[in-house]
Amino acid sequence: MELNTLTAALAEATLGALYLEDAGGPSLGFLSGLLAQPQYQAWGLLDNGNVVAAIWYQCVDQQAELLDLQSAVAVEIAAAGDEEPDRALRYKVLARLAS
Repeated sequence: MELNTLTAALAEATLGALYLEDAGGPSLGFLSGLLAQPQYQAWGLLDNGNVVAAIWYQCVDQQAELLDLQSAVAVEIAAAGDEEPDRALRYKVLARLAS
């Protein structure tokens, strides 16, 4: 797996399957628009050339705030059980990056 920085154009071209219109949360268009401002950053996690997750941050000074996290792996959402799904997915994605 590899982690790549996303530009607005790359996000729009590759993340459509992760951001369904009726899924709730911020839209892909909204998040991509934020990338025009220097304090916003996004990364895509690729597995064999396919985007399997995207994570968006607002970075100011030495701090970063998570704005959104999407994962293509529905099994991980179901496996989150009683945990808040976003928190469980965040830990799993970060664990993958660390390995």
